[in-house]
Amino acid sequence: MSSLSIIVPLYNKEAQIQYTLESINNKCNELNLKYEILIVENQSSDNSLSKAKEWLNKNNSPANLYKTEKGLGNAIKLGILKSRLDYITIIPADYTFGESELEYFSKN
Repeated sequence: MSSLSIIVPLYNKEAQIQYTLESINNKCNELNLKYEILIVENQSSDNSLSKAKEWLNKNNSPANLYKTEKGLGNAIKLGILKSRLDYITIIPADYTFGESELEYFSKN
């Protein structure tokens, strides 16, 4: 079975990040995917970083947190460099795309 690295660029999404990470984690487990979550925080001015750390400390999930310079491109680049699995996808920190990508990957 193939495996999936999920990059979550994080910038000023303190209200959404814990929901996003929980949703990704739950859906991957439901679909029985081999996965890793790479949260890449890029200098948020709100409490996004502390919310992500709080979620990581409470959950047993294959997730890691990285920090980079400000900018979506920097976050994606670092996520790609840190990815260790077969395939890569990017899911926004506010989970605007929902679970369709994860379901598609699990079926294909």
